[in-house]
Amino acid sequence: MKAVVFLMLLGVLAAQDLSVGKSRLPKLKTQFELLHHELPLNKQLEAKGSILVEFTVNEKGRVVNPFIIDTFDFDLNDTIIDKVISLKFRPALQNGIPVKVRYKLPIVFQ
Repeated sequence: MKAVVFLMLLGVLAAQDLSVGKSRLPKLKTQFELLHHELPLNKQLEAKGSILVEFTVNEKGRVVNPFIIDTFDFDLNDTIIDKVISLKFRPALQNGIPVKVRYKLPIVFQ
């Protein structure tokens, strides 16, 4: 019985060998910049608050499935989604292999 438990434990430890490669979080290749003239005309002067966007950065560094978690103005949501989709990332790595990750981006208007 002890031998079976030892072999099971050895198999679990072998499966957890995470030191094989490099790991990193996704990194932006392009700067996130929302210019004043890109906002809807009626929002250019009064936009103050924050919007929280969640999305996935896939294995190629592209943004997929963005959606707004929290917003202060629903009229800005389409503009923010368009800007987030245009972002380019260096993909996250896990053990040297590109992986997709969920990402949350707070956008603050002042």
